[in-house]
Amino acid sequence: MFGRFIGLIFTLIGLIFVGIGGAITYSTYTFMSNSVNTTGQVLSVAINTSDGSTTYQPTFTYVDLEGQQQQGTTSLSSSDYDFSVGEKMEILYDQRNFSNVRLANWFGTWGFGIIFMAAGVVPLLIGRFIRKLSKRGSRKRAFAGDTETREKYRHSVAPDAGEDHSREPKREFGVKPK
Repeated sequence: MFGRFIGLIFTLIGLIFVGIGGAITYSTYTFMSNSVNTTGQVLSVAINTSDGSTTYQPTFTYVDLEGQQQQGTTSLSSSDYDFSVGEKMEILYDQRNFSNVRLANWFGTWGFGIIFMAAGVVPLLIGRFIRKLSKRGSRKRAFAGDTETREKYRHSVAPDAGEDHSREPKREFGVKPK
């Protein structure tokens, strides 16, 4: 019983991660269908420090398709985003929201959602494995119990397991029946 509960918890954690990753990936899909690739110049970099870890969130200036100067900040901050002010980068911007900018690379677009979904698969598999082991343990306990429980379980698994086959002729390998 305890194993099934632990397996259920792992499964729920996995489903939550897969769900969040799916939502992030869908959001990326929506962004990509409305985005335009351009070259942006780093205007500033916000430095975020938390628990001894430092991440950077750049703000870019760029020229949109209509020739207007725009600026936007990446939604993600990363330790890899330590860019120099004035540095030029390939970026994507959302035509519906010019302040929504992402780096034009795999991680900057798809990486976060895909990694979240992949991280959810691991607890899903662990939960399934634990639940299978728990079921196997409950079967062994059923056979170790009293005769009535064992017979009931055997008939529910294989209905013909209790049939009497003693009157059927025995067949030997390589010998044709008469």
